[in-house]
Amino acid sequence: MFLLNEAGYSCYLVGGAVRDLLLGRPTHDYDCTTDARPEEMLAVFRDYRVLKTGLKHGTLTVLVDQTQVEITTYRTDSTYQDHRHPDRVTFTTDLEQDCARRDFTINAMCFHPYEGIIDFFHGTEDLQNRLIRAVGDPLQRFEEDALRILRAIRFSAQLDFAIEEKTRQALYAKKEDLHYVAIERVEQEWRKILESPHPGACLEAYQDILAVVIPQISACTGQDFARVDQAEPDYRLRMALLFPDPSKADLVCRQLRLSNADRQAIRTLTAYREAPVSTRSQRRQLLSRLDLDPGLYATYRALLDPSVDRRELTEQLEQILQDGDCIHVSQLAVNGSDLLDLPVAPEQRHVLLEELLELVMQDELPNRRDALLAWLKKKNRLNRKIRFP
Repeated sequence: MFLLNEAGYSCYLVGGAVRDLLLGRPTHDYDCTTDARPEEMLAVFRDYRVLKTGLKHGTLTVLVDQTQVEITTYRTDSTYQDHRHPDRVTFTTDLEQDCARRDFTINAMCFHPYEGIIDFFHGTEDLQNRLIRAVGDPLQRFEEDALRILRAIRFSAQLDFAIEEKTRQALYAKKEDLHYVAIERVEQEWRKILESPHPGACLEAYQDILAVVIPQISACTGQDFARVDQAEPDYRLRMALLFPDPSKADLVCRQLRLSNADRQAIRTLTAYREAPVSTRSQRRQLLSRLDLDPGLYATYRALLDPSVDRRELTEQLEQILQDGDCIHVSQLAVNGSDLLDLPVAPEQRHVLLEELLELVMQDELPNRRDALLAWLKKKNRLNRKIRFP
């Protein structure tokens, strides 16, 4: 920014960084706008590592002390044929024209170290009034880029701001255009909404709009949204609370193309949402199937069932782990090698070990080698399926 100004160009910090600066929020993304053309920016930053992936649209990403700073030439956008991307961009020397193409007033403010805040569309006033308002005509803004519909809801959830009435009406008028948005971008905004401090009211208020891209949310109730607010802002936890039915949860995960890790965690939470946990043996059986933090599971259960004490269940599950109770086949006092000398079909070995594990977890057998081998011999005598020499 300073290098461009020193080189005789105008350059301003713009967008979310300015908004967060005024709100006293931490800033992670830095965007600048400048009257310098792409080739001029390249000359100014010739001694820096730069990414040129957005160069045809006038955007250069400069790496400064491991921080990426995205700098874009002032521009105006043409028509948007696909409700997402402009057909072409035209560079301009007018800062106000550049700001006029942005989505919301609170994202259209600029900052210069010597000039202070530049605010053409009263974004500072909307910040004070805690409002999300489209720049200019909201119908046109959402017609241009349907992703802005989800961004409005996301900013409302993140900042706990209301959406200005005309902007809100335009959300509903243009909601079907969300079909034009790539599912990867839908998932990014959805994740940010769910990771907001208290998104429940926003989810409920804009349930019909979100249902365009996540139809399953139509069946969610006020109680579901209230539970989300009570939960820590963990994406997997809140997804499992909204969609506690395993088949429905898995369908949403596949629609949003979640990572295998997130999908598996959500699948685990929902699959064992009603698992019995009143006895130690039942808790052992649960832990043998859990592939996530016991505390996360206990939190989930307690939110779904008020009769479950989250802290108590967490301590009980962690105690089993600390005590080294046998909850996996690998912890048995016998293993597959003990069956190699026996005339047992290969496909039966793991079945036998799993059966032994269940008996040990239920306290029907001690986890001692002699006891487990004795059980195998007794099983052979009873059903003759296993023949020992």
